[in-house]
Amino acid sequence: MSAKTWQRALGTLLVIQDNASTVRAMATKFRWRIPVVADERGEITRALNAFFTPRAYGFIGGKLVWIQKDLSLSPLATLKEFLRATSGEEKVKRLLDDYVYELREKAWGRKAAMAVKGAKGHE
Repeated sequence: MSAKTWQRALGTLLVIQDNASTVRAMATKFRWRIPVVADERGEITRALNAFFTPRAYGFIGGKLVWIQKDLSLSPLATLKEFLRATSGEEKVKRLLDDYVYELREKAWGRKAAMAVKGAKGHE
């Protein structure tokens, strides 16, 4: 998944229930570009009642406003559900349009991506 579009729309934090050195090594190995927190004693996991992992939680202004209930959701579907629940269908549509444009621009180049975007009536 392309990070630029999603980073503009969402703040992301990854919590891993493991020791700090293992978490740092994983972040380096996989080149994660998001903040990662080691939950060494499972305090965050217990506070959120994370009975399955991975599980997504949505916070707005520091307040928990959404919890992923369906384990079978892909990462993209999880993001869509969070945005739909917190921001509405129109924001989801705009974000997905931006995401598709970003992927096209990367694959085809800016001029071709703009031509398709313009042909569909998007500004």
